[in-house]
Amino acid sequence: MKNRVSERRNLALVISGVAALVIGSIIVANFLLYSIQGLPNLTGITEASGCTTPLTPEAKTLYVLSRSFSSRTINISAIGTNGQEHWTQKFATLSTPIRGSLAEKKGLIYAFITSQVLKRVKLYDHRVTQILAIINVAAAYNANSGKKLWDIQAPTNSPIEGMSICNDIIYLWTSNAIYAFNANSGKSLWKMNNLILLNTPRIIVTNHAIVLTSKGKDSSHNTIFALNPKKGAVLWKADIATRNQIGQSVVLSLTATDKAVYISQFNKGFPQQVEALSINNGKLLWHTSINMKIDNTSIRFPSTIVNNNVLYLYTSNTGLVALNVNDGTHLWAGSNVNQLQPLQDRLYVTHSTAADFCQLDPITGKSQWCMSTKSTSNPIEAVSSQTMLYIASPTGVSALQKDNGKVSWVYKDKTPGTPRMLTYGLSLDN
Repeated sequence: MKNRVSERRNLALVISGVAALVIGSIIVANFLLYSIQGLPNLTGITEASGCTTPLTPEAKTLYVLSRSFSSRTINISAIGTNGQEHWTQKFATLSTPIRGSLAEKKGLIYAFITSQVLKRVKLYDHRVTQILAIINVAAAYNANSGKKLWDIQAPTNSPIEGMSICNDIIYLWTSNAIYAFNANSGKSLWKMNNLILLNTPRIIVTNHAIVLTSKGKDSSHNTIFALNPKKGAVLWKADIATRNQIGQSVVLSLTATDKAVYISQFNKGFPQQVEALSINNGKLLWHTSINMKIDNTSIRFPSTIVNNNVLYLYTSNTGLVALNVNDGTHLWAGSNVNQLQPLQDRLYVTHSTAADFCQLDPITGKSQWCMSTKSTSNPIEAVSSQTMLYIASPTGVSALQKDNGKVSWVYKDKTPGTPRMLTYGLSLDN
């Protein structure tokens, strides 16, 4: 899975010395305020953001896209559930990688890296750094052997910001364009240029539609578009006002599942508005209001995400609210939450007032275990199976037992003399 929860240039959660961390059963009742009003109805289709595929009973291989801090070479590695490396392949050698991602689908591994070519120049008696070029590289590999199947130099007008693979199509997008390629051959299928994509992530790909937010019919509206995933043609669109009834600016955040498009409308006052639209035609399914107080004058990194029939609304300066995805019923609310990442049947958060990383029950919001960290400033880079959580840090990728948070093993970079590594993407076989 993996679209990111928030947009940052740094791509790994900085958890220093995670192998030596002391795991505690710290209950964070002083961080989370509970108001449980209902439980999700888990019958029928289980909803999750993006293009979902059935999961295997237990993943057997972890795939890592990473490089050492002292090297320009980016590698893809296959790691067994015992922490032993099966194979490693060179992905690319780039001077200044800024972003990347990796995903496994149907026995193939897909990855991309965006890099900048920089140069120091003199400007008005000062030395400044200029971007001379942008390099976007994407490739596919056989998951069992690591053999490269194809690679492409993606369009270089802007840095690639995200990737999604759905129904044998790989989608790459920038801030102003979407590119679709055949996932088996790398052949270009279609593209849309000259867009103004507003959300983060810029687009959400589902089995039924590609959903995005762009400029609206006038300065007072934004427009949500649903596109045909195979051809890029517009299926439907909906206009959303950019100001509330008392004239306050509204910041939109959305996600999409195979059932619906979920839109959060954040503003500096309250209540905040949440709507669910049909993924098929854009018709309203339900609407609700929530009280989410903004802590200061800005709305920082708004995010909306669905996992296991729970809808999370989140900004890094308000905490989060969890709703029943079927009807918008309020489940619980949390305060002082700095980051969140739902994975399979658990929710993972860091807090703005404590150096911690916690696993929560997604239905109640109650903490199950926490671990101490030295920094929580960057997004969470992690994936999980039924029993294990794999999380990136500068010391490597750590395998944690989900029932208690204990570290089972740590995969580290093998470059001599460089114990630190930067991880751009993680994926499990499914």
